Amino acid sequence: MESLDKHYSQREKNLKVLRALPTQWDMKVVAMRESKDLSKTSTFELFSDLMAFEFDIDRRKDEDPIFKSCSSYSPNCRVWSSCRL
Repeated sequence: MESLDKHYSQREKNLKVLRALPTQWDMKVVAMRESKDLSKTSTFELFSDLMAFEFDIDRRKDEDPIFKSCSSYSPNCRVWSSCRL
């Protein structure tokens, strides 16, 4: 977009990333929007936090049979594949 003379602030970029996530991630998105200063958080840091959350979800699925049956987070919901700017 910058090649079209459209410049986004860091906050706008981060909000675009969070809005691009599937609805299964809504609770995490709300928590991140409330707890982080999105104008000072780098996009790399945002992705790192999302990947850490996803890793934790995957770990819980493997360890806890009750969590495994929860359909809130499906295995096809991946940060990198779901998030398109």
